[in-house]
Amino acid sequence: MAREDLKSYPFFFILYYLLYFSGFALYGVFIPIYLDSIHYSQAAIGFLISIGPVATVLGQPIWGAAGDRSKNKADILRIILLGIGLSVVLFGLSTNYFYLLIVMSALTFFQSALGPTSDAITLEYTENTGWKYGPIRASGTLGYAIMAAAAGIIIKNDMHLIFILYMLIIAFAAGSTFMFPRIPGHQSGKSKVSLFSLLKNREMFMLMLFVLVTHTFIGFYNTFFPIYFKHLGSGNALVGISVALAAVSELPFIFFGDRILEKLGVKRAIFGSVLLLSIRWLLMSFISNPYIILFLQVLHGPSLVFLLFSMVVYVSKKAPKELRSSGQALYAMVYSGLSRIIGSAFGGFLSDKFGIQSVFLTGAVVTAISLVVFKDLFRGTDEAEAEIETS
Repeated sequence: MAREDLKSYPFFFILYYLLYFSGFALYGVFIPIYLDSIHYSQAAIGFLISIGPVATVLGQPIWGAAGDRSKNKADILRIILLGIGLSVVLFGLSTNYFYLLIVMSALTFFQSALGPTSDAITLEYTENTGWKYGPIRASGTLGYAIMAAAAGIIIKNDMHLIFILYMLIIAFAAGSTFMFPRIPGHQSGKSKVSLFSLLKNREMFMLMLFVLVTHTFIGFYNTFFPIYFKHLGSGNALVGISVALAAVSELPFIFFGDRILEKLGVKRAIFGSVLLLSIRWLLMSFISNPYIILFLQVLHGPSLVFLLFSMVVYVSKKAPKELRSSGQALYAMVYSGLSRIIGSAFGGFLSDKFGIQSVFLTGAVVTAISLVVFKDLFRGTDEAEAEIETS
């Protein structure tokens, strides 16, 4: 289908991503701070957050298969949003550790499927219509930045407002999905293909190992940066501003991401982002001034976020049509599941023993070494990449 005039532009995706990422700002930034505010140790917080990704590892094959086999992928998305909404309602009802363990697992089981399912729908739609994924995804960054800054002020005196805000955002996001076009899974009514058949391809297998190593320290950052930043002397408002600044730094790399990938190629983009990520961890390992750390958030876009953007696009191109949802689920299983478990639990233990900055230093070294160990991944051109065979 050829691109039509502005009247045909998928503004419903813009609205959805704006809402979806607004909610993600609350979940990713302020849940760790909430747990810190109810006086759990860093190790306890790390373990609590790491248990949720276990649900991610178990859930992604289920969600990926459900999307690929559904008559309409948006129906699966609505089930996911409903599960998130119910889990958020339950989260604020008790501070008992074992209760939170169960609720966090349920919340993550649904939350971790939201990104892969949303991206699978959006990328397939844009591929079929000629619209670009980047500007749509950039609306999510805008929503994330606005909510991160606003929420830091709104919840300043009452952390429980996180759950009310999140519940409302999820409700509106679910409503917006009823404007989505019908996009069936390519295994609907056909023979079933397993997510794990993707790993028969050596390049995909090596890529997932590379993701496991490099994204472990992203998982550590996502869990402990808000706590670390607060311990340097910043308040909730400054934490919100730091996250908003990081989100704003994403905008050019997300909005023009498709064009950048066309110029550089996906492999070079991934290599460059990981190299910059190593430099970022190194700087954070010895800088203790919160205002300099705040300034370093401008590296968030070209390093961490553009890496995730490039990976999502790469997996979408690499996976065959009947495994588009499963391809995104596999990436999420490694990134949001296995890597987050190691980064949160082991990172929390190391932080209590040696300090957060020592873990960032370790991250800088390991990330740099991974570029050498997995150098074969970055050889050749994108044009040489073939779609994975499933037969």
